[in-house]
Amino acid sequence: MTVLAAGNVQHKVRLDGIDAPELKQAFSTQSKEAMSGLVFGKALTSQVTGKDRYGRTLAVVMVGGVNANLEMVRRGLA
Repeated sequence: MTVLAAGNVQHKVRLDGIDAPELKQAFSTQSKEAMSGLVFGKALTSQVTGKDRYGRTLAVVMVGGVNANLEMVRRGLA
Protein backbone atom coordinates (compact mmCIF):
# COMPACT_ATOMS: atom_id res chain seq x y z
CA MET A 1 0.00 0.00 0.00
CA THR A 2 1.04 3.62 -0.32
CA VAL A 3 0.90 5.66 2.88
CA LEU A 4 0.71 9.44 2.83
CA ALA A 5 2.79 10.87 5.70
CA ALA A 6 3.20 14.40 7.05
CA GLY A 7 4.25 16.88 4.39
CA ASN A 8 2.44 14.83 1.72
CA VAL A 9 5.34 12.38 1.51
CA GLN A 10 4.38 9.01 0.04
CA HIS A 11 5.80 5.75 1.37
CA LYS A 12 5.23 2.33 -0.15
CA VAL A 13 4.71 -0.25 2.58
CA ARG A 14 4.23 -4.01 2.51
CA LEU A 15 2.44 -5.67 5.38
CA ASP A 16 4.82 -7.68 7.55
CA GLY A 17 4.06 -11.28 8.36
CA ILE A 18 1.37 -11.92 5.77
CA ASP A 19 1.19 -13.17 2.21
CA ALA A 20 -1.74 -11.77 0.23
CA PRO A 21 -2.70 -12.88 -3.29
CA GLU A 22 -0.80 -11.27 -6.15
CA LEU A 23 -2.52 -9.80 -9.21
CA LYS A 24 -4.04 -12.53 -11.39
CA GLN A 25 -4.18 -14.97 -8.46
CA ALA A 26 -7.45 -16.15 -6.97
CA PHE A 27 -9.02 -13.70 -4.52
CA SER A 28 -6.60 -10.86 -5.37
CA THR A 29 -9.46 -8.44 -6.07
CA GLN A 30 -11.27 -9.35 -2.85
CA SER A 31 -8.06 -8.98 -0.84
CA LYS A 32 -7.27 -5.59 -2.35
CA GLU A 33 -10.83 -4.32 -1.77
CA ALA A 34 -10.80 -5.51 1.84
CA MET A 35 -7.51 -3.77 2.53
CA SER A 36 -8.78 -0.58 0.92
CA GLY A 37 -11.89 -0.75 3.08
CA LEU A 38 -9.75 -1.04 6.20
CA VAL A 39 -7.37 1.84 5.53
CA PHE A 40 -8.43 4.12 2.67
CA GLY A 41 -8.84 7.72 3.80
CA LYS A 42 -8.20 6.87 7.44
CA ALA A 43 -5.50 7.94 9.85
CA LEU A 44 -3.20 5.06 10.66
CA THR A 45 0.07 4.28 12.31
CA SER A 46 2.70 2.00 10.90
CA GLN A 47 5.53 0.37 12.77
CA VAL A 48 8.35 -0.33 10.33
CA THR A 49 9.81 -3.73 11.11
CA GLY A 50 12.52 -3.85 8.46
CA LYS A 51 12.96 -4.63 4.80
CA ASP A 52 12.32 -7.80 2.84
CA ARG A 53 14.89 -9.54 0.68
CA TYR A 54 13.98 -7.22 -2.20
CA GLY A 55 14.59 -4.07 -0.11
CA ARG A 56 10.89 -3.23 0.32
CA THR A 57 9.72 -1.63 3.57
CA LEU A 58 7.79 -3.98 5.88
CA ALA A 59 5.44 -2.69 8.56
CA VAL A 60 2.64 -3.51 10.95
CA VAL A 61 -0.26 -1.17 10.21
CA MET A 62 -2.76 -0.11 12.87
CA VAL A 63 -5.99 1.70 12.01
CA GLY A 64 -8.67 2.53 14.57
CA GLY A 65 -7.06 0.20 17.10
CA VAL A 66 -7.12 -2.72 14.64
CA ASN A 67 -3.99 -4.48 13.42
CA ALA A 68 -4.66 -4.46 9.65
CA ASN A 69 -2.10 -7.21 9.04
CA LEU A 70 -3.88 -9.60 11.40
CA GLU A 71 -7.32 -8.50 10.24
CA MET A 72 -6.53 -9.53 6.67
CA VAL A 73 -5.53 -12.99 7.94
CA ARG A 74 -8.62 -13.19 10.15
CA ARG A 75 -10.79 -12.49 7.10
CA GLY A 76 -9.03 -15.22 5.15
CA LEU A 77 -7.68 -12.80 2.56
CA ALA A 78 -3.99 -13.16 3.37
